[in-house]
Amino acid sequence: MVLHGSSVFSARDVSVYAWSRLSAFENVAHTAAHIEQLHNAPAKQKANVRRQAEQIKYCLLQAREYSVAAKAVSLATRPVLLYYSAMSLALCEVLLKQDGNHRLEKLREKHGCHGLTLAFAAIPEPESTLSIAAASLVAKPQFNTAGAAVGTFEVWRKGATEYPVGGDIEEVHGTASTKGYAMLMEPDPTQHGVLRGSVNLLQCLQNLPFMSDVLKRFGVRLNMVRATASKLIKGDKSVVSTFIVHPTRPELLDLFLGHVRCPAGEINFLEFREMPGGIIIEHADSGSMSMPPGGCLNFCVRGARRLFHGGGRRLRRTD
Repeated sequence: MVLHGSSVFSARDVSVYAWSRLSAFENVAHTAAHIEQLHNAPAKQKANVRRQAEQIKYCLLQAREYSVAAKAVSLATRPVLLYYSAMSLALCEVLLKQDGNHRLEKLREKHGCHGLTLAFAAIPEPESTLSIAAASLVAKPQFNTAGAAVGTFEVWRKGATEYPVGGDIEEVHGTASTKGYAMLMEPDPTQHGVLRGSVNLLQCLQNLPFMSDVLKRFGVRLNMVRATASKLIKGDKSVVSTFIVHPTRPELLDLFLGHVRCPAGEINFLEFREMPGGIIIEHADSGSMSMPPGGCLNFCVRGARRLFHGGGRRLRRTD
C-alpha cells in the first residue's frame, strides 16, 4: 500500500474524525487479520473470514455514500438516507463482532427485516414542541411467530456494548507514585436481555451527549449526569475507586444513584459523600462494582471525562 498524503483531524469534528478512522476497515487484508485475531479463527476459515472482511468494506462504502448523499438533498429525503447509512454501519459492526453465522447471506435467512416498526403514541401537530413531537414517535421491536426478536436491530443490539469508562489512575510505590490514564470500567457482557417494550425518539435524543447544544435551544435537557472517574492503587495493592458526580438536577441524581450496584458483602467498602447538587462515591476494595452506562467524550489524560447515565446495560469495574 502506498500513502500519498495524510491529514490531522480534531476529535471534536466528530463526522470527519469518525469517517477517517473507519476508512481503515476498507482495507480487506487488514480487516481480515483483525477478525482472525478477534475471534481466534482457525486457518480453515480463512476464506470465510476474507469474505466477511469484503462485506464490511462494501457496507462501509455504502454507508459513506448514503451519508454524503444526505448532505445534498432536502430535509424531506435526508432522514431516509441517514437511516440507511446507519443501517449499513450497523451491519459493519455485526460482521466484525459476530461469527460467520451472521454474514449477510445468513442474516437474510432469519432476519430479513429492519427489526423495528414505527408507531405513534399520538399524531404530532405542526405547532407541537420538540418534546411532544419526539415523545409521540415510538419504535417497537419486531418478533417472529415463535415470539423471538428478529431483524437487523436485534442482531446489532446483541453485539453492541456500552463504552468503557476511562479516568486518571495513580499507583503508589513507597514514597513515589506513577500517574496515567486507563480504562477503569468495562461493559458487562452478561447484560443482554430482550427489548420487549418500546422506545420513543425523545428518549433517544436525551441520551445522545452531542445533542446537548441542539436540545437546549428547544428547552430539552439530556438524561445524563457528568462525572469524573479515578483510581488509586496503594502500596499494599488495595484499590480505591472514586467517582465525583458534578452538580445536576436532584431527580436525575436520584435516578443515577438508584443504578449504582455492589455485592452485599462489600457495602461497608462503599462510601457516599454529598456535596451541593452532586455526590462523591468511593469504593475501597478490589471487588466488583457496577455503575449506570457511561462513556468518555475526551480520552486526553487531562481532558474532561464524562460518565453519563442512560438506559441499557450497566458497567462493571476493571482491576
